[in-house]
Amino acid sequence: MSGINYARGATLLLLLLLIGALASVQARDGIERLDWQRFAIPQYGTTVLYPARIFAPVGEAEKGVGQRFESSNGRASLSIYSRDNSAGETPIAYLKNNMRVARAGLDYERVTRSFFAISMERDGLIYYSRCNFSSGRGGGPWMFRPLRS
Repeated sequence: MSGINYARGATLLLLLLLIGALASVQARDGIERLDWQRFAIPQYGTTVLYPARIFAPVGEAEKGVGQRFESSNGRASLSIYSRDNSAGETPIAYLKNNMRVARAGLDYERVTRSFFAISMERDGLIYYSRCNFSSGRGGGPWMFRPLRS
């Protein structure tokens, strides 16, 4: 009886290992298909990986030093930029001074001492912004926002 249970347990373990290996290969293949590329802003120490199969460079960021990217169908854009934080704003102070919508209208908000992430849906579009703060620098908001629904 214990030999049968051992055989079943070993078979189950082998099956789980195979499923895990296949899932790992599929995940790796999915990541490779997105062609993740590194975008860097050396003067600020900003480095972000972005899916180059989805986003292509289309010009400079509207704020700070950085790059704006857009999907081939124009439905999504991504801005990666850095700028000085000479005023020494904290993430919460930055939001208070720069939010264009009421915080009550956000669907998601996470604020820590070193970053904020906010998101909302409006008129069928999803807006997402994340900003990392480091000593004396405002980090680089990564702004994902569809242009069209």
